[in-house]
Amino acid sequence: MKKTLLIALLIASHFACGAETSSLLNGEYRIERVVIDGRVTKPANERLALSIQGERITGFSGCNRFMGPFRHQAQTIAIGPLAGTRMACLDEARGKLEADVLAALQSVNSFALDAARETVTLRGAQGQLITLALVPRAETAPDVAHRM
Repeated sequence: MKKTLLIALLIASHFACGAETSSLLNGEYRIERVVIDGRVTKPANERLALSIQGERITGFSGCNRFMGPFRHQAQTIAIGPLAGTRMACLDEARGKLEADVLAALQSVNSFALDAARETVTLRGAQGQLITLALVPRAETAPDVAHRM
């Protein structure tokens, strides 16, 4: 009986930790910085953004919208595979930024929260990094949902 109760408590605490992480990460974010292959990019496009809601991630990567699964457990995460629209990206620099954003997102495996700065840093095993800034509710206008 005690062994069964202990196993039930361990399973419940495991799922509670996942739910807590999800509630901490749920929200709308602006992509502030992308590091891939040693290149650091600070996007000037304020529309470069993503949204995490439960086990889904959606966003705008520069030219196209993307969406896909978001999985987490404790401090580890997995994003993707991502699907997206296929709009032509006529600006070469914007196209490169979009490719970097999507590659970095799909390679991340951990995250760190900075509550004081209201940022989330996503990290990959090969040095990929994405810094996200939480968008305050007042800035999340109704048209943000249409862009994502």
